This record gives sequence, C-alpha cells and structure tokens, in this order.
Amino acid sequence: MNNNFIRIIIVIAVLGTAIFLFNLGIGRVDQFLKMKAIDDCSKSVRYEKTVPTENVKLIIPVQDLYEKCVKEKGY
Repeated sequence: MNNNFIRIIIVIAVLGTAIFLFNLGIGRVDQFLKMKAIDDCSKSVRYEKTVPTENVKLIIPVQDLYEKCVKEKGY
C-alpha cells in the first residue's frame, strides 16, 4: 500500500511538471511569433530617407500600414 501511494505521488508530480513545462513552452513560442510578426511588419512597411551629407538614415514605419500588417498576422 505504501509503495503504491509513493508511485502515485511521483506520477502526479511528473505529470504536473510536464504540463507546466508544456504550457511555459507554448507561451514562449507564442511570444516569439508575436515579436517576429511585429519585426517583419516594421521592416516591410516603412519609409526610409537618407541624408548622405550628414551620414543620417531615418526609418519611419507607415503607421496605418504597419497596424494593418500586424492585425493581419493575428496580433
């Protein structure tokens, strides 16, 4: 009886840990995909202007197109 109880406790602990790690991994993947979508949109819909005499490069995202892109990606 005592050995069965210990085995049940171990199985519950292992399953609980596995479920916790799985949920943590899913959250990290979702966060990565969101960051990648935002980065891709910011690179694809932007206005660039270079001033070679001053060695300056200005990059501005086009706000409405950026927001539309992020929304299309589900974020």
